[in-house]
Parts: sequence; C-alpha cells; structure tokens
Amino acid sequence: MTGWKRPRPAAARLRRGGTGIRPCAAIRGPKGIFHADSRVMCNTGGRAMKRLLLALCLFLATLGRAYAAPAQIPWDQLSPEEQRLLEPLHDTWMELPAARQQRLRKGVERWDDMSPEQKKRVRKRIRRWLSLSPEQRASLRKRLERFHELPPEQQQRLRQRYRWFRRLPPEKRRALREKWNSLSAEERKAFRERALRRWKHGAPGQRRDAGEPPP
Repeated sequence: MTGWKRPRPAAARLRRGGTGIRPCAAIRGPKGIFHADSRVMCNTGGRAMKRLLLALCLFLATLGRAYAAPAQIPWDQLSPEEQRLLEPLHDTWMELPAARQQRLRKGVERWDDMSPEQKKRVRKRIRRWLSLSPEQRASLRKRLERFHELPPEQQQRLRQRYRWFRRLPPEKRRALREKWNSLSAEERKAFRERALRRWKHGAPGQRRDAGEPPP
C-alpha cells in the first residue's frame, strides 16, 4: 500500500532499554491472543502471535550471559526462523546495539530447543514478566547477572533449593514467603548460615527425610 509505514513502537522502546512489549492483563489461547487493559489495543491473529514470540525471545534473552563487544549482525545473515520471530524489528534491526542483537538471537535459539512442556512453562513466566514495571525488570536482570557470576557449585545449590521449594504444597510455599518477608537482613543472613551448616553436616538421606532444602 502506497504511503504505508511499518509501526515501530516495539523497536523504539527497545532502543530506550525496555522490552518493546507493553504489559498486558492476560495472554491466552494457542495463537497467543493478547487481552490488554484500557491503555493497550487488543491484537489477535498473526500480529499478536508475532508480538508474543518476540516477547518470548526478549524474555529468554534476559536469562543469558552478556556477550563481550560482538559485531553487529546484518538482517540478511539471520536464519529464516530468526527473521520470522524477530520480524517486528526488521526496519530498525541495524539500529540496535550489537550485544542486544546477540541476546535476541540467543533467545530464539533457546526457544527452538525447548520441548512443548518447557514452552508452556515459559509462556506462563512471560505473562508475569510482561506485568512487571521497568524497575522490577531491571531488578530481576541484576539478580540474574549476580547468579551467573556465582561459582557453578553455588548455582547448582540454588537450583536445588528452588526445585525443593516448587515441590512444596501452595500453602507451605505461601507460609514460607510470609515468614521470610518478615525477617530482617541480619535474621536472613543468620538463617542462611544455619541452613548451610545443617546441609553440610547431614547425610543426604537424612536431609531428604527431613524435607530440608539445600541452603
């Protein structure tokens, strides 16, 4: 159509450091239909699917490590699948920093390698991600960066503790969250130290029987 220009709100927000996707009230359905609040227009069909896929790539990209001074990637060097998922950024792709291009490609790669069940879990996580404020997203990125800076042993211990927590009944998880939130910084530090001592000195079978989490 003569005179038509591709809308650029997603890319514009990316250049300012955001995700390029506005928070939505819910995302449901096999085609990724967005149900937005009064501030966001409702999108359906192919356009909504492209926005959801791009949001997934952006979210997955935040979970990876940073790349050191990579070179920019021309659009025509992307694979057909990468171009399909990143199509909303086509017009301004070369305006993005090289590091962000790399992270987006990594997000596409991780998404393609996932099983259907893993993709289902990620869709649930992206709904929570889209509902976060810019400040909350920045805080989460910092926490992920600190996690990747930890030694492998500590990373594994934290993953084990997370899996233990997720296996608890919802009521137990809620009670633990409330108890943790009520502790001061000093009390939380002391709790971690006690948990670490118990975990190191107890036998694996005893730890499982006691239902204790890894520190």
